[in-house]
Amino acid sequence: MLPGVARASDKTSVPALSVSVLQFGTAHWELDHILHRGLDRKNGYQLDLTLVANLPASRLAVTSGSVNGAVADLLWAQARFEDGAPYFYVPFSSQIGDIVVAESSGIRAVADLAGKRIGVAGGPDSKGWILLEKVAYQQGIDLAESADVQFAAPPLLSQAL
Repeated sequence: MLPGVARASDKTSVPALSVSVLQFGTAHWELDHILHRGLDRKNGYQLDLTLVANLPASRLAVTSGSVNGAVADLLWAQARFEDGAPYFYVPFSSQIGDIVVAESSGIRAVADLAGKRIGVAGGPDSKGWILLEKVAYQQGIDLAESADVQFAAPPLLSQAL
């Protein structure tokens, strides 16, 4: 049995793995696919999903111990490690995020984002936004102050576009 994984209370007595995940997005779709195809049972465990509305709720679920794991990013796991509460981190994706602009917009560099309206998938703690802010800051730009930043779920941003 995996360390920290509880036994399921059903008749098959397989280990249960509870995971907190946003109620939308790729991670949820993939975990839901595992459930619907029975891939968890076929591989000797029971996957239990706890759907949450935002990343802070997911992180709270794992830090409080109400779930075994959460879909989080390396920056969050690293910050917990630096605070003395290490978590086992398994890479989920090599994609961090994209900056998407209309070809006709004239935006060709991070500096060009100052004074513009920026839609960010997720919230102020999402890794794409954190990294963009850091890059801009290294170039002497405070995007949070110099741009109109709006945070939203990916489906809402797609609709706004």
